[in-house]
Amino acid sequence: WNANDPIGAGRLSVRAIGQIARNWSFVLDLANGVLFRGEPERIAVSDPEMWRAARLFTDQRSFYDRAIGAVQYEGSLGRIRIGRDVVGWGYSPLGGLLLSVAEPLFDHLLADVQYAGVRFSYVHGAVIGSDSMGNDVPTKFIAAHRLQFDPSDRLSIAVSDAVVYSGRGLDVGYLNPLGFYVSSGLASSERNERDNSLLALEAAWRPFDGTLVYGSLLADDISFGTLSDTSWRGNNNKYAWQLGLTQ
Repeated sequence: WNANDPIGAGRLSVRAIGQIARNWSFVLDLANGVLFRGEPERIAVSDPEMWRAARLFTDQRSFYDRAIGAVQYEGSLGRIRIGRDVVGWGYSPLGGLLLSVAEPLFDHLLADVQYAGVRFSYVHGAVIGSDSMGNDVPTKFIAAHRLQFDPSDRLSIAVSDAVVYSGRGLDVGYLNPLGFYVSSGLASSERNERDNSLLALEAAWRPFDGTLVYGSLLADDISFGTLSDTSWRGNNNKYAWQLGLTQ
């Protein structure tokens, strides 16, 4: 864009954050925003709240709203949260490969359990999705587990499995926090054809205080029978990787 083109936006919001008794807490954040002048893609780059608002990029491209609300119980071993908020997994402060803080707001149920150097996380929620033509995909869900090991204060390793499914209501099979979703996705022909399972491996190293080196490898649609097939017809394995360093 021409850097001389002016942009203007406004936002009116109200936020409440509080604690109930010892273990219960909540957050409520409501906002309406308007873009008076300029392209939404330009201003959204510097405003993550506007970037997450899909409504801003449709219709008249000048209005958006935001509604965050969540209730959380936190005890000595972990927490349980239900609501609509941002969910980010992974070590990257810019956003992980599986669930990123830059994603749209996420209606979800989340649980974290931590004991000694082991942390287990579970999430199941409804996500906003679109097809190849840009049309909304209704009733789209994601379920995921994450198991993290901390051998030392300097090193962390985590593995995740997840499944994205749509075209039907809430699947009880994916509500199981201890199920292996890759296997669950192969349990029936419908799941095998319609559901998309993913696996991720992550690592983080803190060589010095304030320094973080991290990496992630995400695998989608793994087919062990075609790992050695390099043709475009035979190999349907897809991967994504991420490396980073922060100081």
